[in-house]
Amino acid sequence: MQIKDQVIIKCWKPILEEYEKTRTKITPRSFKFIKDLCKAHHISTKELRRYYNKWI
Repeated sequence: MQIKDQVIIKCWKPILEEYEKTRTKITPRSFKFIKDLCKAHHISTKELRRYYNKWI
């Protein structure tokens, strides 16, 4: 695995884990809605879904 890939995983992994919690409505979760998660991290929902699909 390249260093670039490791950096991306390190940055995106906590966001994607929080996305899974919010999406499946597991409690406790930090965000009630996915749009709130995206707003907090300054990303679009489209970008979040794209990275999530790659991560799966």
